[in-house]
Amino acid sequence: MSSPSSLVLMTPETLNEVVALYVGKKRKRYIVHKKILCDQSEFFDAGFNNEFREATKREIYLLEDDPTALAALIEYMYRGSVRKFWPIAEPIFLASIT
Repeated sequence: MSSPSSLVLMTPETLNEVVALYVGKKRKRYIVHKKILCDQSEFFDAGFNNEFREATKREIYLLEDDPTALAALIEYMYRGSVRKFWPIAEPIFLASIT
């Protein structure tokens, strides 16, 4: 994953196209700038830049993932930190690596 600080975030190219991420059993929807998401994640880059359904529909369903954890990832991609969500995301992160 690229460091957000190394990216030029506010350009017409980065703000031009958005995609939808539906996360968790309740399908929490996140609208995210495609370029920011794809530049920093090989997973999302592969999902949105190919011939798969996700690329043509501009949406990905992550029904097994935790919405809070994804919110922390999105915050990191945009801001370079997860301070707002860290108290909530830390236990999830620690559980995933143990």
